[in-house]
Amino acid sequence: MNQFAKILASVLVAACSHAAFAAASSTPPGTQLVNKIIGTQGHIVQSFSAVDGMTGFVIQSSEGSNSSGILYSDAKGQYLFAGSIINAQGQDLTQQYTNEYINSKLAGPAYAQALNLNYFTSGSNNAPHKAVIIFDPNCIFCHTLYTEIEPLIASGQVQVRWLPVAFRDPSSPGKAAAMLNASSDAAANKLLDQNEANFNVQTESGSLAPLQPDNTNPAVTAAFNKVAQNTQFFSKSGFNGTPTILFKQANGKVMMIPGLPQGKAFNAMIDSMGSTW
Repeated sequence: MNQFAKILASVLVAACSHAAFAAASSTPPGTQLVNKIIGTQGHIVQSFSAVDGMTGFVIQSSEGSNSSGILYSDAKGQYLFAGSIINAQGQDLTQQYTNEYINSKLAGPAYAQALNLNYFTSGSNNAPHKAVIIFDPNCIFCHTLYTEIEPLIASGQVQVRWLPVAFRDPSSPGKAAAMLNASSDAAANKLLDQNEANFNVQTESGSLAPLQPDNTNPAVTAAFNKVAQNTQFFSKSGFNGTPTILFKQANGKVMMIPGLPQGKAFNAMIDSMGSTW
């Protein structure tokens, strides 16, 4: 659960003693109740028809324009719900709604910015599928994604622009800086391979030795500055964790996949990646 979802959940728990009431007919059911419960912590950006007669509300936090979440009301607007809605097929409908109503609006601007930031490239320029992957060297989910996508890179099916950020561990900046300080994409990829080859899943730590700051070395200082720039972009874009995957579909639509897709979801993601940046 992301931070804003926790805020939404805590607000609902704190407000459980409030009497529920129906919204005015001119607004979707639950609108007044959402406004009452959220108060000054946020506001409604958009409402939409959710499953089984429920109404979904995209809530923007007062903490910042990129901090958003979803609340649901029942058909009569008497109750509010926060969290994942799972259907009989095991699909997380909340994630689908989040992708459609929140992530899709973040994806385009974030993708454009990412292409102008600090990354290194793996795979063939002729690969039919291309993606930007934002990762932390000490992220275990990033490690799992690496192990799944690396064979596709090696076989020429996928090209990845790896964009390192650093926030999970004190050693993350040095490991990310080491990769960005490499003399070429090939050298950076060797460091990434080294980091992942002996990744410690118990301690959730990449095996690459971190680069040490050196104020007397302009190249080293520049590498750390690049990591800081990437991390600031990551934070300001409203992303909740790593990995975050950005790519353009064949029709030009930009997609953002937060977290680690697995099984059929992973295959569907790869298939939907276009061949251009």
